[in-house]
Amino acid sequence: MNPLARERLLAQQTRVRPLYTGLDGVAHALAGWLQRRWRGGAAQLDAERLQPRSAWREMDDARFAGQLQEAARRWRRGDANSVDILPWLAEAARRAWGKPPERETLRVVWALAAGRYVVSDVGESPHGEALALAAVLLAWRGVACAVWHVSEARAAHVLDHATPLYALAEVGAASTRVADALEVKRCAYAAQVVHVTPMCAIRDHLRALAGGAPQQPALRERLLRDWARPADAMEISALPTGAPGLLVEDADLLLGEQADAPSQILVPQHDPALLAATRLAAQLAGEMIPARHFHADSAGHDLTLLAAGEEAVRHGVSTAPSGWADAQRLGALVHAALMARCFFQPQRDYQMSASGVALQMGDESDPLGEIKRSEGMQQLLEAMLGLTQTPPRAPGPLLRRRRFVAQRRIVGGLGSDAAAAPWLWRLYGMGAERVVQGASPPSWAFVPVAGQAEKIAALAAFIQSAWGQGEAALLLFPLQPPDAPILDALRAAMPDLTPLDAEAGRRPEAEARGVYLIAGRDPWAALSTLLGGAWRGSRAALALTEPPPMLHGAVRVQSWMRRAGCAARVIQLACPQDAVISSAPPAGLGGKPWRWLLRWGQYRAQQRLRRRVWMILETEARAAHSRMAGHEWDQ
Repeated sequence: MNPLARERLLAQQTRVRPLYTGLDGVAHALAGWLQRRWRGGAAQLDAERLQPRSAWREMDDARFAGQLQEAARRWRRGDANSVDILPWLAEAARRAWGKPPERETLRVVWALAAGRYVVSDVGESPHGEALALAAVLLAWRGVACAVWHVSEARAAHVLDHATPLYALAEVGAASTRVADALEVKRCAYAAQVVHVTPMCAIRDHLRALAGGAPQQPALRERLLRDWARPADAMEISALPTGAPGLLVEDADLLLGEQADAPSQILVPQHDPALLAATRLAAQLAGEMIPARHFHADSAGHDLTLLAAGEEAVRHGVSTAPSGWADAQRLGALVHAALMARCFFQPQRDYQMSASGVALQMGDESDPLGEIKRSEGMQQLLEAMLGLTQTPPRAPGPLLRRRRFVAQRRIVGGLGSDAAAAPWLWRLYGMGAERVVQGASPPSWAFVPVAGQAEKIAALAAFIQSAWGQGEAALLLFPLQPPDAPILDALRAAMPDLTPLDAEAGRRPEAEARGVYLIAGRDPWAALSTLLGGAWRGSRAALALTEPPPMLHGAVRVQSWMRRAGCAARVIQLACPQDAVISSAPPAGLGGKPWRWLLRWGQYRAQQRLRRRVWMILETEARAAHSRMAGHEWDQ
């Protein structure tokens, strides 16, 4: 989904209407009247309203499931707000687990409903069902998102493929009640978009392969017919990998009580290409991870295998061309290898974004850093970055026009030279070409950061260069617990570093220079602090904590800083490559005077559109936070 379509979708999902004037106001009013007339009027929509939340306590599970399905249909048609689906998901989780969900769950679900790409590891929190149901609904809407919920007994996962979106949602063993009551499986098969597999079926199948007695004989026969026999399954004694579809936890416990036993990867026996891709991924995994690191501390690192169900393979992968299908399968295998928690730790060794996976090769404090920097890992990362891009297609007239409009929007918003448009297009994740180091214009740069010392040096050099030219420095840096030593070292190296707690409401003062660190994880609080006007025109640096995609946040914050009157530079820390954005005044607008005026008019129009969209989004975010704090299930 291109940025313009995403902004339109987000603007349609809110109840707050922007103020339109002039010809825009007349056109907007006419479009709204036609839309209401087409849908049957506001009275009909009011008559179709669902039961209030106060009546949920008296509903049985079957009636509540019907109400939730009706809410999903309304939200899929666009008749309901994106925030309206949160109470239903929260009530579903409460009915499944007997306790209300946590506020963090509602925040993640709201971020997904807003169309953001979220990676969430909620650990032992018993609300994976709400995330899984939200992912199913978002897949119906075509929103590209990913939710990771990995724990000892429950798992929920959503994986997006090429357009059209094929999402895969896995529900834990204890969530079969929710999957049956809400008929998620039936709706998923009807839409041919989502394949939901209860965890108990996977566990019974693996126990049957290991020699145990399954709980359901019919299920065992069907699984043994669809999947390979134990003799045909491939044994891997290194990092376990798989293809998209099946989520398995604690494979050493499911396959037997032997902690050092090799894990078996189940591959559909009728798909030789998938088997060959699995062998290649296993070979790469065997080169980069010694056997002694396998099953190390299995109690704290639960193995996560990602394999493919028959429905997902038939509908999601096999419909693509043969060459791209093999690349897509291999990319999914590498994706699964990156998610294996026995080797990688989330938010430390990698970061996911809309354009792919950024992998940090480990630092001095990491005991596995040497392995991560090995040749096998380099090949694995190279395969991941090279085989998971969008398949290229011949650009027609409409596609060329869309690319031109999108490039103008990006270049106008960043104030960069028009010559950087093709490079920015590739960086934004909309094309199939790869960005090559050294080919970027001076206003952008990729700086690889391998260890802690290099990262501190890059940060200090960036801040000093910005101060030397009289500009501010904006640091987009996700403050995770493993990054605390880096921030402490940076604070010791630069005495001007001023920590700031955005959640407490403190605002920075307009000092001559300083580095301001937002300690909270709320991007809206950080942005409101940034736009507070206290450091308008000052030379400062702000570390903004925001979940991926960080690049979109950099563009957003930079536009707002320009409105606040601050000339700023932005550095985006997403390992292994740090995207540095230099925000000078709009340049490259030379040439004929009328061309300069035309481009300046386009730039101003784009700024007005961004201002309206982000005003709507900020209002929606504040309303969502207030609703979450006041609802009865969160008391």
